[in-house]
Amino acid sequence: MFKAVGYLRSDLHAPVLNRDAGGPNSAMKIRYYVETDTLYIEFRHSRVVETRDLDENTLLDIGDDGKICALTVEHVSERTGIPEFSYEQVPA
Repeated sequence: MFKAVGYLRSDLHAPVLNRDAGGPNSAMKIRYYVETDTLYIEFRHSRVVETRDLDENTLLDIGDDGKICALTVEHVSERTGIPEFSYEQVPA
């Protein structure tokens, strides 16, 4: 299973991920579900109108405006071979 190793740069004044046209509550969210070894990345909150199967363990959610909303990867630690991940917010 993944072990999350996260860090945020302390010199940032505003979260980079909140700067999209969706408004201040549209931050990207990354969730890892240990019980199912599933990684869910929500790029923006939107009503999902279509889910595309990229393969049997990867799903892409499309919003009503045709833009990507989220990505789901099942069995992620097995499929990537990576035991941990890190993230960083970087200024634009």
